[in-house]
Amino acid sequence: LWYSDLFTMGIDNAPKSSVPTQRIQNIITFFTMSLYENVCRSLFERHKLLFSFMLCMKIMFGEGKASPVVWRYLIVGPSGDIPKRDNPWPWMRNDEWEFMYRQFRGAVDTIPSFKGIDEALVTHQAQFKEIFDSKDPHKMPLPAGYEQKLNDLKNQLYLSLIHISEPTRPERTSYAVFCLKQKQ
Repeated sequence: LWYSDLFTMGIDNAPKSSVPTQRIQNIITFFTMSLYENVCRSLFERHKLLFSFMLCMKIMFGEGKASPVVWRYLIVGPSGDIPKRDNPWPWMRNDEWEFMYRQFRGAVDTIPSFKGIDEALVTHQAQFKEIFDSKDPHKMPLPAGYEQKLNDLKNQLYLSLIHISEPTRPERTSYAVFCLKQKQ
């Protein structure tokens, strides 16, 4: 009942238009923001970002802008046997390297645009270290030409792999805000 009432309110309050496609888009945009605002009222502050990110992903799936393969990898990570490689980074602990390399190597096997990134980890150490050490890794340019190879969601995955992150990392906030602002 609550959801139906919210949807009806969205139809009544969305900006009017005589062009049917524009009217539909106005209703979708108004309803999405209304849903977001109403749900966020009942969430703890720490859960709002996760809800925003999930809502953003649902929108991206609906528009065909997100790959289920990339999404699954972002959520679950690699599976199966992945060959190990010795740690070439003196500034990183071996256990961190093994975890990160496994993540990247699994991405190479799963997502075509990540091809070669496992080798780039070795050949572009300085650039990766800058990202790894940065407080704002989402604002850093990606090394080895990956800036042009990755879309927004793949960039999220990339940052998760280099900066073993939680759902509340700044790049997730920026991504969710970017996605939802495009809807306004």
